[in-house]
Amino acid sequence: MLDQTLVSDSNVFILHVQLSTTYRSTICGAPYSAARDAHAEFISPHGDPFTLLKVFSRWLQVKEQRHENSRKWCQRMGLEEQRLIEMAKLQRQFQDIINSSGMGSTKNK
Repeated sequence: MLDQTLVSDSNVFILHVQLSTTYRSTICGAPYSAARDAHAEFISPHGDPFTLLKVFSRWLQVKEQRHENSRKWCQRMGLEEQRLIEMAKLQRQFQDIINSSGMGSTKNK
């Protein structure tokens, strides 16, 4: 059964954005074994989209908390921050389109 925190309007947008973005699950910018071990906490038995959802959600937390530089966090995790930034931009664009059409609420902005 899927984790209930993964099932929300916001996460549905993120999953849709993932399908619209080219993001390969590669390990870059960090020693391979360290980055591979760091990736282990994000692996979902439900497949890559849910793994990436976990990565994206954690990246947003890192950015919001500001305890750690998100760029350094991505490097340590072996992730490409630019792809996550693109996903965040697409998510905002989709949300704006839904809100401007009157089909969504402004709570997800």
